[in-house]
Amino acid sequence: AKPSTIETTTFQEQNLPLVCLACPHGVFNYGAIIWCTISRWICGWEQNTGAAGVVPYVPGIRYMDPLIWSINADRRSIKRTLQQRGPGRRGGMLGMVPDGILGAFRSRHGVDELVIGKKRGLMRICAEEGATIYT
Repeated sequence: AKPSTIETTTFQEQNLPLVCLACPHGVFNYGAIIWCTISRWICGWEQNTGAAGVVPYVPGIRYMDPLIWSINADRRSIKRTLQQRGPGRRGGMLGMVPDGILGAFRSRHGVDELVIGKKRGLMRICAEEGATIYT
């Protein structure tokens, strides 16, 4: 039997896009911020972070942008990031909070829960772009 393409090439050689899902909105995710910084400055992987379009304008939060390289979390921006290719680069690399703005408004003190509504836009985009998803 002929081996499949996955068996004959390594995962990195395929230049697949990658989406790293962070914890829900109710948690300030220091780990994701540190990973984004390490991945870019030490590993050379250019990860961006999907965030609400207002993040660059919110006092306090806007100063985190040099650490997370935020992009607008709309469909067009996410697809453009996942389609990025370059020398020595995988497909686009994106960090996202999976529960969207709904999770931000439903968060409660002492409860870490992921709030997913009826929309599945991020997962649909990942499927369209052939992205690998890490949680």
